Amino acid sequence: MMILRAITLSLAILLPRILLIPVFLILYAFAGLGISIVVAILAMISPVIAIVVAVLLGLSLATLPMMIGMRLGFSARRHAVTGTYSGLILPGVIYGAIEGIGFVLITVVASIIFTLFSSDLTFSELGSSLASGNIDVIDGAVENGDTTAVIVFLFSLLAISILRAALLVPLAGAAAGRDANGQFHTPLVGFGTGLVPLTILVWLSFLALPLMIAAAFAIPALLGQGTAFEAVLSNVDSFDQGGGLSNIGLAELLVIAAIWIGWIWIFCLQCAGGVLYFLRDHENFAEHQIQTPAVPHMAQEDTRALWKSRMNKD
Repeated sequence: MMILRAITLSLAILLPRILLIPVFLILYAFAGLGISIVVAILAMISPVIAIVVAVLLGLSLATLPMMIGMRLGFSARRHAVTGTYSGLILPGVIYGAIEGIGFVLITVVASIIFTLFSSDLTFSELGSSLASGNIDVIDGAVENGDTTAVIVFLFSLLAISILRAALLVPLAGAAAGRDANGQFHTPLVGFGTGLVPLTILVWLSFLALPLMIAAAFAIPALLGQGTAFEAVLSNVDSFDQGGGLSNIGLAELLVIAAIWIGWIWIFCLQCAGGVLYFLRDHENFAEHQIQTPAVPHMAQEDTRALWKSRMNKD
């Protein structure tokens, strides 16, 4: 049920996101220029600091579209938000860094597990090889461990899906400017909310693009247009490799637009899931507030009168 609601809301988010593509491109161009200048200045002071700042700012650029999509989702559900779009930059850096560190750790652990299961090395031998800069052991494991690679990849994708799902509600809170309890947003509040259904949603969104690509090949083939479709894809690939616009026509433009829209919709689906669970918690909190009777407070004048009467008795 939640997945169907998320699909419906994602479609409401999708159209504004498409209309905002020119704005995103302009903002990313300016942001990239700004990051380059900042990193260049920091590199003169400390290359290590420059690299760390570049990674954090780069990850924030990857997180900001998610938060903007969530704000669009709140608008579609007529939920008021606070703050401005520029105020999303700092939360974007924070959550981008958290997610980036998590992805790196998952990748490292997956690579170690994969290498150990696909080779005869022990853990200490693998550590010694990597410490000495010998990565040939990993290349050899890749060549000999196809089945293991698939298994490790699937578990890595699951771990990444769990991390992204756990962060969706906090991202929604950052996008709204307030947490579900109405307080100003506190980082990581709501972490892990709706973890199982949101993990399924993220997992399905990651698998959606390959499924859409498979459908894109299957449908023209069933209609007897498989050869023509392959020719269009060849022209698109030639354009992507810098082949120019000479072979780009209406069919190629439609394919490029479909790829972009499919990629954007995947993230809109994740945004919708985060928004829906945030609103669920917000509604539950509001109902709890209504059901909890207010504690009566005495007026200031009544308090003074009571105090004076007790003093007179004494």
